[in-house]
Amino acid sequence: MSDFFDALEQRDPAAREAALLAALPVQIAHAQAHAPAFARILHGVTAASITSRAALAQLPVTRKSELLELQQKHRAVDVFGGFGAVKFGANMPRIFASPGTLYEPDGLGPDIGAWHVRCSRRASDRGN
Repeated sequence: MSDFFDALEQRDPAAREAALLAALPVQIAHAQAHAPAFARILHGVTAASITSRAALAQLPVTRKSELLELQQKHRAVDVFGGFGAVKFGANMPRIFASPGTLYEPDGLGPDIGAWHVRCSRRASDRGN
């Protein structure tokens, strides 16, 4: 078993940062277009202008307590409180319910829950 989740974890730090910053405007635009909560929170933000750490630092922060409150307020309509950009179904076959009653989408990639179990076992095996 590899110590890394995938090959992307082993990239040169500068290449990793460049790739993440290049993808950031696309992710922000997608969130604005497909997640009503992010459309409200990021209203007036030009996604294409968020291309640096400094620009990212200017975006509003949603605290975990606010996320929980919004999810609870809108739960009857949307379990994610408007924060999900993908609807439950073929593209989101699982929903992860974290402690504290937050709900998180789990997409088509590897089962992140299984990955957490692997990491916990690895840490346990090392005595951590």
